[in-house]
Amino acid sequence: MINQSSVKYGVITGALYVVLVMILYTIGYEMLASPFKTLAYWVIWILIVVLAIKARNETDQYMSYSQALLTVFTMIAITEVMYTLFYFILANYIDPELSSRLMTIAMEKLETSLAQIGAGDERIDALIDQAQEQGASFTLWNAFTSLLWYLFVGFLVSLLAALMVRKKRPVFDEFE
Repeated sequence: MINQSSVKYGVITGALYVVLVMILYTIGYEMLASPFKTLAYWVIWILIVVLAIKARNETDQYMSYSQALLTVFTMIAITEVMYTLFYFILANYIDPELSSRLMTIAMEKLETSLAQIGAGDERIDALIDQAQEQGASFTLWNAFTSLLWYLFVGFLVSLLAALMVRKKRPVFDEFE
């Protein structure tokens, strides 16, 4: 059963992640393709673990692995849904050119990386053409598939985080 704390903390982490992304976007859209966005994501995941431990302590101080997994994954899922909805609105209604500008940055980084590892010009051009054919728009389908990917990765992270959050009941109670 999903506890209310995991929903509440999921909304808090989702809102915080949206605010962090808004701050990065306000500084400059290039920040959305920088290590700062990855750093913001890590901060959110660490916060999710901390808040999951807090949720555990709010109940009865003990939480099985399956309960911890459900708590952490619920928080991650809510965070990812909120972020995906926000990004869909940002990329389609607030700044419709955002996706193409970020794609340009990604292509420049790809070209630089491939050149550094010694890929030939033909191979670089083929990969860039392939990426451009896929398009830069963030459609509803792209949002949905991105969300599924984020949820899959989030579940994998939840498997590990639940190990940190769980706390087994003692097998034997202390004798008084």
